[in-house]
Amino acid sequence: MTLLELLPTTARARVVTPDILERIAHRRLGRVMVVLTVRAVDVTSGAVVMFMGVIVATIGAVDVGLGHAEYS
Repeated sequence: MTLLELLPTTARARVVTPDILERIAHRRLGRVMVVLTVRAVDVTSGAVVMFMGVIVATIGAVDVGLGHAEYS
């Protein structure tokens, strides 16, 4: 292999290698982003459920307090 054949070959290899690495990174990053998104949604939905429980408990406590005000 002469130097003139070697230069285009290495130039193509330098172009191909980043493309392959970029594809691998996008695939891995895509999977990571999906996992992070699913976990964020799980945490958020859990927080919303807990917040709704606190609201229901507060309304129930206020209702009981107002209901017993007649007997005081």
